[in-house]
Amino acid sequence: FANETVHRKFRPATTVGRVRNWAGRKLGMDPGDIAEHVLQVAGTTEQPDVDVHIGTLARCPQCSVTFDLVPAHRING
Repeated sequence: FANETVHRKFRPATTVGRVRNWAGRKLGMDPGDIAEHVLQVAGTTEQPDVDVHIGTLARCPQCSVTFDLVPAHRING
């Protein structure tokens, strides 16, 4: 987000939503702004739901996952 990088280790059962909230706060975002962003698996277009456990997204042998914080898709109309 805004060319800033934050790092933290989470347990595999941590949800994507919890990671998004942590990242948003760490980056100094307001709660309303955090709600308008989603985590996207880095290098992909995959945007897992907020209730997905991050352990299901981790790939071996690194056993980690990297996200980009991106604006949520907005539907106008």
